[in-house]
Amino acid sequence: MGPRVLIVGAKDCGKSSLARMLLTYAVRGGRKPDFVDLDVGLNSIAIPGAVAAVSAEQPVDIETGLKASSPTSYFYGHLAPQKKWELYKKCVTNLARDVKKRWTRNLDARIAGCIIDTYQFWGEKAKETIVHIAEEFQANVILVVDHERLHSYLSKDRSLSKRSVSVIPLKKSGGVVQRDEKYRAAARKAAIHRYFYGPGRELHPYQQVLGYHEVKICQVGRGSQAPVQSLLPIGSESRLDPNMVRPVRPNQNMKHAILALSYATTQKECIDANVAGFLHLTQVDHTRLTITALTPCPGPMPGAYLIIGNITWID
Repeated sequence: MGPRVLIVGAKDCGKSSLARMLLTYAVRGGRKPDFVDLDVGLNSIAIPGAVAAVSAEQPVDIETGLKASSPTSYFYGHLAPQKKWELYKKCVTNLARDVKKRWTRNLDARIAGCIIDTYQFWGEKAKETIVHIAEEFQANVILVVDHERLHSYLSKDRSLSKRSVSVIPLKKSGGVVQRDEKYRAAARKAAIHRYFYGPGRELHPYQQVLGYHEVKICQVGRGSQAPVQSLLPIGSESRLDPNMVRPVRPNQNMKHAILALSYATTQKECIDANVAGFLHLTQVDHTRLTITALTPCPGPMPGAYLIIGNITWID
């Protein structure tokens, strides 16, 4: 198998830039590695709130970014992993399963390996999540950018040492700049706009009116676990599934929400099925029992299950 490179580090340290550089070098060398983007804050393959993977067949364009043809995406639905740790890890596991399936079917992909970009993790739970990512994707190289404590932790991790994973520290590039929350919000808005309209507004999305009976809106995960734990007896743990799937009736609070169209055929499958694409909910009409959504293309949808998180967008 080819190299499976996991890039981790502090906030605004150049992780994504490093990933794009490595991808471009690999493609120019005749390889087609898989690019995995686990940054739910600003995903470069799908939209914010998703994790995705795609085969890199062309060098990364400076203006339009990576040309993602037939990516595999899972909708986490939030902008930070700490909102629902277990759901984030489940999305990582599902995506890794699909990537490894591709490796078994495609020799070129298995030889080329993959490059994995991540979110800016911090805290003990985040360290466990990084180890989880490394194990799921069978990473054999971890590049730690500008984070000595994280490098020390990963270097001493027994599971990584047992698999002979190389943990390499890197200094932050001199050209990296800090981005404030206002800039990030604008970048997220631009990313969603680019999904529906294209980098140069060459795409033409469509408004579709869907009846309540035509779609089933679901929410995955039961929210923050802290309030639930505080109500339990000392030493007890909640028996509720942190990744439970529950139906949600359309309401006015959903206006401007981003919905993921799942390939699931049952409500239970929503936790494991990848998504076909994304919709922008623009109107909820309780009188006519319909919702109006902006879709990337016309025609019937490939599924009936829509997953909602807390990602919103105003066109």
